[in-house]
Amino acid sequence: MRVYSFNDLSDHIYYFNSLIGEVLNFKDQFNRCLNDIKDLDASLNTNIPVGILEFEALSRRKDGILRFLCNLLADETKGAVSFKKYRKKLKKDGLKYGITFLELPASLSAKLNELNQLRNWSLHYPESLFLSEKSLLQGEGDTIPSHLILRPNYKFYEREYLTKMIEELTDLSNCFEEIFNQMISDYELLIGKRVSIIKMPITVKQYDLMQVVSGSWDMQTS
Repeated sequence: MRVYSFNDLSDHIYYFNSLIGEVLNFKDQFNRCLNDIKDLDASLNTNIPVGILEFEALSRRKDGILRFLCNLLADETKGAVSFKKYRKKLKKDGLKYGITFLELPASLSAKLNELNQLRNWSLHYPESLFLSEKSLLQGEGDTIPSHLILRPNYKFYEREYLTKMIEELTDLSNCFEEIFNQMISDYELLIGKRVSIIKMPITVKQYDLMQVVSGSWDMQTS
C-alpha cells in the first residue's frame, strides 16, 4: 500500500489544500441534497405520507454523500485521507517549521469521534440491525415461520421519516461547517496568510481526470 509522505512543508500544504477542496465539494453536495429534501417536505400537505420512490432516491443520495464526508473528516484507516488523522500529524510536524497548532476544542474532537463511529457503523451492514429487529419481535411475541422469507413491500413512508431526516441532516450540516471552519483556520496558520475560496465555473468535467483514479488504484494494488 502506498501512503502519502510528508517530507517538507510543501507536502503538508499540497495535502491539506487538496483535502479542503474535497471536503468543500462534498459539503456543498450535502447541502444541495438537504435543500432538495426540504423542498420535497414543503411540497407535501401536512401529515401526508411520502412516496417510497421519492424518499428512497433522496435517502440513497444522502447516504452516498454522507459516507464520503465521514471518510474525509473522520476515517483513521491507514492510507486513508482524513482530517481527524491528518490533524494529529499536522500538530506534531508543525513544530519542525516553528508553527504551533493547539489541541482541537473538546467539542470538535467529540464531533469527529462521533463521525468516526457513524462512518464505522454505516460502512457495512451491521449485525446489530438483525439483533435489534429480533429483540423487538421477541418482545412483541411475534415469530416468523422458518419456511417463509418475508420482506415488506411498502408504497409510502410515514411523514416522520422525512421530518426526522431533515432534523438530523441539519445538525450534521452545522457540524460539517464547524469542522470546515477549523480546517480553514489551521490551513491559514500553516501557510501564514488568509485564503480565498474560488469556485471555478467549468462547463464539462473531462474524463481524462479519471487517470488520477486509475493511477491510485495501480499504486494500491501493485
